[in-house]
Amino acid sequence: MYVENITGATGLMGMREVLNAKPDGYTLMLLTTTNTIAPAVMKDYPTPDTLDPFAVAGEDPMIMVVGADSPIRISLISSRPPRRTPGS
Repeated sequence: MYVENITGATGLMGMREVLNAKPDGYTLMLLTTTNTIAPAVMKDYPTPDTLDPFAVAGEDPMIMVVGADSPIRISLISSRPPRRTPGS
């Protein structure tokens, strides 16, 4: 097995390498949450649906945050359902 870590451009360089590789099953990529979020904020970033997933290697927790001076307050444990209308 040969492993090459291709870095750069928030994973874009590695993803391009995989997308341009011969489809022989020997070139693999481990996607992270960065690769699923990047298409929303980077122009011309390939979306994960351009690849063929075959296994889940792990889970990557994500945390939503706001600035300390923000009027938004989020409780990670809530006893009430989410509001249908924001601000209500």
